[in-house]
Amino acid sequence: MKIRGTQYRGAPAFVVALAACLGLGSCSPQLAVAPAAGPVLPSALTRARAASLDGPVNRPIRHVVVIVQENRSVDYMFNGYPGADTVTIDPYTNRILQPVSMIANCPLSVTHENFVADYDDGKMDGFARNGLPKGCTPYGFAPHRQTKRYWGLAASNVLADESFESVQSDSFSAHQYLYAGRSCSYPADIDCMVDNPNGPAYCGAPKGTKVHEMDMNSAYPGTFGREGPPCKAYANTIVDEALAAKLSWRYYTYDEGSLWAGPTADSRCWKAPACAANIIVPPATVLHDIARHQLSSLVFVTPETDQSDHPDAMTDPTAGEAWVASVVNAIGRDAHYWPNTTILLTWDDSGGWYDHVVPPQAPFYEDPLEYGFRVPLVVVSAYVKPGAVDHTTRNVYGGILRYIESTFGLASLQQVDAANLTDDLTSLFDYAQPPNTFVPM
Repeated sequence: MKIRGTQYRGAPAFVVALAACLGLGSCSPQLAVAPAAGPVLPSALTRARAASLDGPVNRPIRHVVVIVQENRSVDYMFNGYPGADTVTIDPYTNRILQPVSMIANCPLSVTHENFVADYDDGKMDGFARNGLPKGCTPYGFAPHRQTKRYWGLAASNVLADESFESVQSDSFSAHQYLYAGRSCSYPADIDCMVDNPNGPAYCGAPKGTKVHEMDMNSAYPGTFGREGPPCKAYANTIVDEALAAKLSWRYYTYDEGSLWAGPTADSRCWKAPACAANIIVPPATVLHDIARHQLSSLVFVTPETDQSDHPDAMTDPTAGEAWVASVVNAIGRDAHYWPNTTILLTWDDSGGWYDHVVPPQAPFYEDPLEYGFRVPLVVVSAYVKPGAVDHTTRNVYGGILRYIESTFGLASLQQVDAANLTDDLTSLFDYAQPPNTFVPM
């Protein structure tokens, strides 16, 4: 380590059909644009209801584990999942979505500029790319034999299929949003980091490493300002809030300079040995900590590159779900953790893969970077309704941050976690119910 059971009862009818799909290794995706019938949780909360969820809540949860994988949209990863809003025919251009392997090295891009082109002012017709290798198209979905374990995890927990990228950009910005609520301390700092830097993505990067910055007071699609180092002195982060509440935390990553190592781009954390000591390399150390019952209260888990679901980094199409399963199963099979731990699995951006749902407009847009396209969110807990599909509109990192805040009684960062921008996932849980039996992934 480098420091710096039993099936759930009362399965819904659609889960039986899903089990058949998983058993066969393939099934026919849904053709309808609208979500199919199935268990559906409440739609978006009102602002007043959302605001009422802030503050300490009497919950059995003592650990929140956030697992972040790479570069997949809802239409790509969960195409045809019963109850989910997915399509196989693009309703805007009539293009037919094709199965594309999880390891197809398709040079799709998810920069802010690419989002603007793909979105095309709501026409959603800019996804097509010229010059892609044979077999590559952004209008694709994962072959179901390659995502069986992800689907199984969702079937025994909750899939939230209307969770949108918090930022219209790629990995570096996304992980800053998860750590600090945005990639700058807006409004005191109006220049948020956007897109990936031209070198290592942390405060220890060599001189000359730069990342674009966006004027957050400019109108969509935004005005790029100066370029600066991939390093900010954030006014407040979710880690600061956790420390103020005397909660332990750890962030597992494969490299300090990784695009996915959020805290290492915070100069205050980078310069403070006590903070930097909670950034753990390699990611598999989390399995050691679980086994020794040393799991922190707040945990972020990012993968090795070859287990990340990033198509140009993997040689085994199921390596990503195998990695996630190792973490989920280690927690779920341990009675010390299962009744008091929530696992939130998401993907940091859509990867350039097509998704048919238009990102929400006002009141959600408050700057030129929010929201992006949909990414999957799977909520894993002993207190959810197995097999439910949640259609609540949220920005994914804002929702995760608000869940952490409301679970542990932390103050809001007042960034994308603000009550008028997202719910806090509370509607997905029933903490009064007897804990569900864990179903291994």
